Amino acid sequence: RAQAILWRLLWRLAQTEDGEKKPEFSVRLRAVMNEIEMALETPLRISFLAKVAGCSVSHLNRLFIAETGMSSMAWVRNRRIQTSLTLLQETRLSVQRIAGLTGFFDAAHLRRTIFAGTGRRIADLRVDAGFDAEISDRDGATFLHIDPDQ
Repeated sequence: RAQAILWRLLWRLAQTEDGEKKPEFSVRLRAVMNEIEMALETPLRISFLAKVAGCSVSHLNRLFIAETGMSSMAWVRNRRIQTSLTLLQETRLSVQRIAGLTGFFDAAHLRRTIFAGTGRRIADLRVDAGFDAEISDRDGATFLHIDPDQ
């Protein structure tokens, strides 16, 4: 849990360093978004998120749609995917570990979700990110990546 929180804090810092102005969200929505970020690895229920916001489930969904353009659970799914992509491309953590940190059931679930969303395999994303010598599998074992063009 501590490692997951640390990764999320570092991710937030990295997002604000590029000078981009972040969109302004209502106080309620910011509270829910912060809770989502801190509990990304856990199963999140919309009823719990509504309690964090101090409103009903339907009102929370209206807030999310009005301010982000997507439902609350779509926003959670998007954050899980974006955080996973960042960890895959910027760390040598195993795919299984990243899946656990970001709330996916297992490495296979993460692989399917990333492929469905990007059309690319995790191994290819990692090679493009500069991890061309080693690719970590779901068990954390390290394999030598052989470039067929060499």
